[in-house]
Amino acid sequence: MLDMYYRNHENAICYRHSLSEQATSYDFHLHNGFEIYFFISGNVSYFVENKVYHLHYGDLLIINNLEIHRPSITPGKNYERVTIHFDPCIPRLFNTTEYDLLHSFVHRSKGKKNRLRLNVLQCDEIMTIFKQIQSLELNDDYENKLTKLLLFIQLLILINRVFQATHNEEEQSSIPKKLQPILDYIDQHLTEDLSLKQLEKTFYINGTYLSTLFKKSTGSRLGDYIRFKRISRAKKLIIDGYNVTEACMLSGFNDYSNFTRMFKRTVGVSP
Repeated sequence: MLDMYYRNHENAICYRHSLSEQATSYDFHLHNGFEIYFFISGNVSYFVENKVYHLHYGDLLIINNLEIHRPSITPGKNYERVTIHFDPCIPRLFNTTEYDLLHSFVHRSKGKKNRLRLNVLQCDEIMTIFKQIQSLELNDDYENKLTKLLLFIQLLILINRVFQATHNEEEQSSIPKKLQPILDYIDQHLTEDLSLKQLEKTFYINGTYLSTLFKKSTGSRLGDYIRFKRISRAKKLIIDGYNVTEACMLSGFNDYSNFTRMFKRTVGVSP
């Protein structure tokens, strides 16, 4: 079964250890698969859904295919991280009724508990796994693929263990207090008018100030954030069985052709 799956899904588990000497600009994005992100160095704030995390060595982010996110990098230090993008169908092959390898990715509220803070021993353990996976990247034979898969399963078990241990800890986010209720409102009213003019009226806040505050806090424009939130909602609706027209209307898009164009540009495939 695994052999057949790997033949049809060459990039089912995509590992990357990256080092950037110059700051790069990233926009909001969504993935079709899930992502594990381990921060090593740099001046980085990471936005996930409606929270911003200032990252330190040992911070690990878990992001599923419905959570919008983007890093904001400040120049001055080399930006180093490890990312693993993977098809969730792979670990689901090993799930049982007693244990879910994807527990930390799916058994939490959207945009909640995305950051796990690893201690020194956990950092050493995860870096050992990363080095072993990286050493297998050079040889693509089946034995190496299987070993890589076993290491990946070990990694998910570690992440689940850390997630369970820190599940009740209070989240720390650097989103300004003035901005948080506005982001919560946007999330709850995606089918309604979310123009800057309407947000001004609803929150009695100057639109220019709101736009500037959002840009300063997240590194991106408020309009882009709203668009990605709507696309994420539409993606979830389609996964849940709604047809494309229903997903379009229920996620706040009034123009079907515009919706399908934006969806493909954002997600990478048509609705």
